[in-house]
Amino acid sequence: MLAKAFSDRSKLFTSSNGMDWYEKAEIPLNIYFITWNGKIYSAFGGGYTFYTKSKTHSKNQFIVDADKKRYAEMIVYSSKDLQNWTMQSGNVKSDLRYSFAVNDVPRNNYSYQLEKPVTDGIVTLFDDFGNRLPSKNGTTFTVQNIKKTLDTNYSRSPMLKIGKNYMIFAQYWFSPGVVRSKVLTSTDQVHWKTTNLDKSLPNAMSVIQAGSKLIGYGDGSNVVISNDGFHWTKIR
Repeated sequence: MLAKAFSDRSKLFTSSNGMDWYEKAEIPLNIYFITWNGKIYSAFGGGYTFYTKSKTHSKNQFIVDADKKRYAEMIVYSSKDLQNWTMQSGNVKSDLRYSFAVNDVPRNNYSYQLEKPVTDGIVTLFDDFGNRLPSKNGTTFTVQNIKKTLDTNYSRSPMLKIGKNYMIFAQYWFSPGVVRSKVLTSTDQVHWKTTNLDKSLPNAMSVIQAGSKLIGYGDGSNVVISNDGFHWTKIR
């Protein structure tokens, strides 16, 4: 399945062989990714942040930064057949003081990603505020603050797995213009150990997984690979 995003909508394409693609449906928002939990498809389009609590609590609306009293509401659509989509949350509300708007029109500014592959029907996401967002049905999410569990103040990767180790790669500020990398490792997804990685790795490195390999890339188009997440080889 592929999705092509336009300014205010996304078209979905499906294929049975990976070569021939056919348009399946259109969703009236710019979607970031889609999940399948075994029963339902969920399409995610970010969301909105705001500073005043809604008078009437809405689905997928929660506080994401308690210190700044910042709230957010996710934009979520769902479908059982990829053809017909229902909005679950994310419509603009008149009683909210949105944190970002252009000409009084609220703009999408709440970002999150898939934390790990869907497991046992549970969809798990994480946002930029240090929260984890799990859902058992793919449409209703709760918020779990994990700032004290994970030492990640800057950008980080989803949870990856190499051998017996779960890994999260995170960036940290070192000096003006220099953003280095560290890795958090765990065998149980509860207790995490932080290790600063070699300073020779690409500046502001992001990490993705391809099978049993880890690929890191950063400023200057530098690319490195690793088998274990600790020892890296430069390939470009």
